[in-house]
Amino acid sequence: MSRSSNETESPLPADPDVKPKLSTRISEYITDSILLYGKWWKEISLGIFIRLLTLATILYIASVNPTFPDINDMNELLTNGLNYMFLGLNPYNRDYWLSALSAGPCDTYYQNFINYGPGNLLVHIPAMVYPFSFDFAGCMDFQPSFMILHVFFDFLLFDRMLRNGNRSAAIFIWINPVMVTLNFVTHMSVVIFFLWMGYEYWKDPFWSIFWLGIGAITYQYIGLILVFAIAYHFRSYRKWILGVLPSVIIFAFFQLWVSFEAIIYGNPARHLAMIHDLLLVQFNRPYEIWPLHIQSWWSWTGSIPAIIFNVYWIVANNIWASMGLLTIDPIFWADIGDPLQIVTRSILAPDGIRISTVFSIIALIVSVYLLVKLLLQPDFGKSILYSVISILLFLLGAPAGIWHHNFIVIIPVFFLFLYTRELPWLRRKLGLRDRELKG
Repeated sequence: MSRSSNETESPLPADPDVKPKLSTRISEYITDSILLYGKWWKEISLGIFIRLLTLATILYIASVNPTFPDINDMNELLTNGLNYMFLGLNPYNRDYWLSALSAGPCDTYYQNFINYGPGNLLVHIPAMVYPFSFDFAGCMDFQPSFMILHVFFDFLLFDRMLRNGNRSAAIFIWINPVMVTLNFVTHMSVVIFFLWMGYEYWKDPFWSIFWLGIGAITYQYIGLILVFAIAYHFRSYRKWILGVLPSVIIFAFFQLWVSFEAIIYGNPARHLAMIHDLLLVQFNRPYEIWPLHIQSWWSWTGSIPAIIFNVYWIVANNIWASMGLLTIDPIFWADIGDPLQIVTRSILAPDGIRISTVFSIIALIVSVYLLVKLLLQPDFGKSILYSVISILLFLLGAPAGIWHHNFIVIIPVFFLFLYTRELPWLRRKLGLRDRELKG
């Protein structure tokens, strides 16, 4: 029998395995974004206002003070490194003449390395659009396209946090004046974005390793966190190997590029050019001396060895000198490193061992111990805790003591407290009960 014209067919239930069309998903995302940004328009506007105010303040100070130091060295290094790449030359172990960090307002500063990973260079390719760089107020290097890219990553992170319900963290990152200022002279927003994504997907063996892998070839310290994520997911080796593969391929490509040039130039030492720039330079950086660089207080107060060295330097050059016990040029104390180099001279280390080297060895020993524990007994909460301990030890034991390095700890510490349910002993230490953590 045929159905009557008044009868209607009941709609079929939606198949959960059938994904909506891409156009539908994009339309839904745009609609959700409009609603979300409409709800948070005040915070978004405040963040934009703070960025404009910060930029105007920096440029005003530079315009009225011709000796204002150019501190935009991180972006300037990336610019020069990308210029080498566009010429078909690998950027590692090259000559870098920078207006940033120069002795005078119009001098240049020289170094023969770039200590940023290949991921950092690739991410900043869009920032090389015109005008990517020009001098402002004498010799201050102003790079608007780099700043715009960093604000874009800021907003990506802000958007991600809002959608996941991490509203307090979103507001902290978006309107915090310190974080805003860092984006104009550093690329920390890019680093923090990759780090956040890695911790957000920490339970996923593919995506956590993927994001942390990209982060590691962008900023070397994230490599420490990547190792703990791999240890946690070690038994799911098929997934995490696929996750780390893109970053390994990128790193291998740049290393082959470096090795190819080493063969062409007939210089075997250049095979290690990238390893030298990315790893060895960081552990052999000179200490900043406070009396000689008083305006660069952020360059020596961010690590324990840097503080110890400066206290020792001040004592040696003031108290000992006044007692007639010091007859050597004060700069000598900077050249030899620090007090441990005086007392640890031996056949194996005739020049002595730097304080930062001792701290790094301690950090390495502790990190290996925690890694072994995690491999033997994988635990979600402890894997995050151990990554926080490791990164803190290495940062606080670094020779440079530069403060903005320490800001990357904000993200893992945030997730550590976010996942306190996974750490009963930490919950007891904090005096938190289960009902206080719900919601």
